[in-house]
Amino acid sequence: MGKIDILVSGTSKAFSPEVPILESMPDFASQFDNNMYNLVPNGKCKFLVLFNHEKNSYSNFIRAGGDPKCTVLIRLEPNTVFPAQYEKRIANKYGLVISPGSKFSFEGGDSFIGWPYKYHPNPSKPRKDDDELSAVLNSNALENLFSPENWKQRSHKLVMIAGNKVSPISASNYGIRRRLAKTASASLLEVYGPLWNENLYFKGKHRVAVLVAAIKQGTLPNLLQIYGSLFTKYNTTRGLISNKHILLKDTKFNLVIENSNTTVTEKIFDAMINGCIPIYMGPDLKCFGIPSGITIESPKSISEIARVIENFSDEKIYSHLEAMKNFISGEHFKYNWHSEEVQKKISDLIKKHFESLS
Repeated sequence: MGKIDILVSGTSKAFSPEVPILESMPDFASQFDNNMYNLVPNGKCKFLVLFNHEKNSYSNFIRAGGDPKCTVLIRLEPNTVFPAQYEKRIANKYGLVISPGSKFSFEGGDSFIGWPYKYHPNPSKPRKDDDELSAVLNSNALENLFSPENWKQRSHKLVMIAGNKVSPISASNYGIRRRLAKTASASLLEVYGPLWNENLYFKGKHRVAVLVAAIKQGTLPNLLQIYGSLFTKYNTTRGLISNKHILLKDTKFNLVIENSNTTVTEKIFDAMINGCIPIYMGPDLKCFGIPSGITIESPKSISEIARVIENFSDEKIYSHLEAMKNFISGEHFKYNWHSEEVQKKISDLIKKHFESLS
């Protein structure tokens, strides 16, 4: 019996008809048994896997005689970026939908799939020589990051690492980021990331791209959200940063504001793994198996955040550092959030789904 061809594609620029899937999606491709499956970037196949809904790839597969039941959608973009793929009109096109890190984790089932966390200094520009997460967690230097003495000597008080993005829908937390970045003093908060104080051309270009993408996806855009305080200046911004881990290792508190209240991404883990206490806004972490004692949750204003920081006792410092250390060295983090384990879970679900149709 020959191998079963699976067409793999998606919205990422990494996908190309000429690029092997082992090259464009190595972590995903390595999980498949070469004796059973052959992952290909083009051609007529029995099965289709898309990383984010891609209209042309899906339509071509169906026109070539493909069965909608034989399709899988892996939603890596959150609803704030790609809201249309969370609508029933698109989700119902697929035989299986998987949403890593989301409360919609596994559509049609009860298996939780965490966000595939990797230790990238710059996730927008990952490199093959970036440190492996397992090596970082087993490093002798890790223990020192969670000592109160190390924490107290850190140079940066409060840091937020996030781009000033806009969303075509109102159900995002981008506006909260802007409000806190605007109302905080530069002595309290440092903001790192793109699109904060760039010129109007770059900020406008981003907003036009979001608007056009929403219309193409069939989403009615919220123009107020897309405007996103276009002309506001922020005195807390510090520009881009090439290695977020170096900065977080020297930071006491990390303001972690998730894209929305549906998905947990890498942000909370970046803080924890560097011994940087998260001041957190986003989905209820307890629903994702993350203990509440790790974070300082949901302060409503910059003045409240300032009070929390000012009154943070030695007892609280020790408690939060211990909670973070225990979590990142524990089994729950390993089996639900490490990229290798998440990719294995995803591939197992896909194999099980395809085997049920064979």
